[in-house]
Amino acid sequence: MAVAEPGVSTEQHRGPSRDEVVDAVLVLRGAHASYRVYERRPHAVRGRTFRTRVARHIHAIRGIDLTVHAGESVAVIGHNGAGKSTLMRAIAGLQPLDAGTLQVASPPRMLGVQAMLNGAWSGRQTIETGLIALGLQRGEALGRIDDVAGFARLSEVIDLPVATYSSGMRSRLYFAISTEVGSDILLIDEALSAGDGRFRKAAQRRMRERLDESETLLLVSHSMSTVREFCERGVLLDQGRIIDDGPTERVIEHYERLIG
Repeated sequence: MAVAEPGVSTEQHRGPSRDEVVDAVLVLRGAHASYRVYERRPHAVRGRTFRTRVARHIHAIRGIDLTVHAGESVAVIGHNGAGKSTLMRAIAGLQPLDAGTLQVASPPRMLGVQAMLNGAWSGRQTIETGLIALGLQRGEALGRIDDVAGFARLSEVIDLPVATYSSGMRSRLYFAISTEVGSDILLIDEALSAGDGRFRKAAQRRMRERLDESETLLLVSHSMSTVREFCERGVLLDQGRIIDDGPTERVIEHYERLIG
């Protein structure tokens, strides 16, 4: 059960009604997810110091209930470590749930295909493979390579290995691939910060186009200006729990109080 900040009504965190769930494209119920991180901790034996690899269990999201409807644009905000990225990975099917259920009307797509790509490939191979992975037939993928490269401003280096690209160039490439193909449920984790100011404006225009096509968007961002621009609803996480869910401006104000 979500825990509200003192002075904030818990009524806004109630579970949705049956009618609300029927009309939903994404429903999470009682979701828990965790992962392990490994640390090397020193210990002494007979006057000598050794480092042992020790696992630490992180309970990242705790009993989350979330319902999202078609065409909604939802910002997921919170401080570092609040559970935002784990929540997005769970919705995308990349992070197994320890408990709870997830129901989606269609497979969500996490913006960024870098996890399945190889730095030794050229930009051209990366685009082709990425678009096929997103559901295009090979012929259609080949026909879109020049458009994707142009959007990413990488036409002159498209045949060089991706490993030779700067981090900004790779970010532009991955964003261009991921948004080339529409998706009913699109998940974005900080990707709109990719590239320089000129590219960010192009990325924002593309996102507006996707929203105009009535896609459902879940966005993680530390930029409140980006949240205000793209999202009508905010979800605030703290210590793996939803502590506020409602109109964007109200949730931003709650977040700003939370961080001091």
